[in-house]
Amino acid sequence: MVIIDSTRCTGCGQCAKNCAVHAIIREEDGTYRCNSGWCFACGQCVALCPVGAASMPELEEPLPYDSAAFDLDPHVLLNAMRFRRSIRQFTGEKVPREELELLLEAGRCAPTSSNSQSVGFTVLDQEFEALRRFLRQKEPDAPYLREELELCQKRFPPPEAEELTQVLLDRASLWDVKRAAAYYKVIRYSYGAGGGSFGGQATDIRRTIGQIWACSRRLGDVVIENLSYETIIPRYDGAGTLLYLDPPYYQAECYDVPFCLLDHMRLHSLVCGCRNAFVALSYNDHPVIRELYQGFWQ
Repeated sequence: MVIIDSTRCTGCGQCAKNCAVHAIIREEDGTYRCNSGWCFACGQCVALCPVGAASMPELEEPLPYDSAAFDLDPHVLLNAMRFRRSIRQFTGEKVPREELELLLEAGRCAPTSSNSQSVGFTVLDQEFEALRRFLRQKEPDAPYLREELELCQKRFPPPEAEELTQVLLDRASLWDVKRAAAYYKVIRYSYGAGGGSFGGQATDIRRTIGQIWACSRRLGDVVIENLSYETIIPRYDGAGTLLYLDPPYYQAECYDVPFCLLDHMRLHSLVCGCRNAFVALSYNDHPVIRELYQGFWQ
C-alpha cells in the first residue's frame, strides 16, 4: 500500500499524473493521497516523487538512477532476445546458489498483468531426481516387489516361477503417491470426475505440475478426515463453523457409495439438530427433498 506523507508532499502532482490506474487523489489542501482500493502497488509514484513523500513499507528502497548502471544498448538487448535458446539438455551439474538467486530475482522482477504477481517459483534440490523420474514416466517400483520377483525366479523352477510372477504382479498394489498420480492422470484426461468419458485432444500432464505445487501449498495447513457424515456433523457443530454438505443427489446419478432414502432422512435429522454451525446444503431439485427440508431454508 502506498503512503503519501502530507507534511512532505509539495503538491507537484507527478504521482497522480503518472498513476496508471488513477489511484492518486488530490486533497483540498493541494497534497495528494492514495486510494488503496484502486492501487495495485506498482511503485511508480514512489520512484517518481522528487521529495520522497510517497513510500511503500513492503517495497525495497528504489535504486537511484545511474546512467552507467541502467542504460542498455538496444542492439545488445535485441540480440540477447534473438539468440536465446531453450535446449533442455541438462548436465546434472549443481547450479551455484548465487546464480539461482540471480535467476529468481530476474523472475521476481518480471512484469505481470495488473501487477498481480500471481507467479511462484520452486527450487528443487534433493527432490530433483524424483521429479526427473516422474517427468520421464519412470516411476519407482512398488515396495519389495522387485525383491519378491527376484526370489521367485531363483527359488522356483520355470513353470512355477512364471505362475507366481503373474500372481505377484496382479496383487501388487499402488502405493499412495503412485495411486494418487494415476488417479490425477485419469481425471486430467477425462471430461468429468467420473473418469468414464475421454476426449481426443492432446494433453501434456507435465504442464500441471505447477498446479500440484500450488494445491500442496494451499492444503499445507488443512486437516483432511475420512469420516462418515454421522460423525463429522455433530463433531464440528460449533460457533463460527460453516458446514458445507454435498450429499449424493436423490435419484439423479449413480454413485459408488450407496446413499438411500434412509440416509437422506438421517442427514436431515443431523442437519436440523445443528445448534451453532451454519449449514449450507447442495441438493438436486426433487419433490422428496423439497418435502424433507420444508421449512429449513432461510
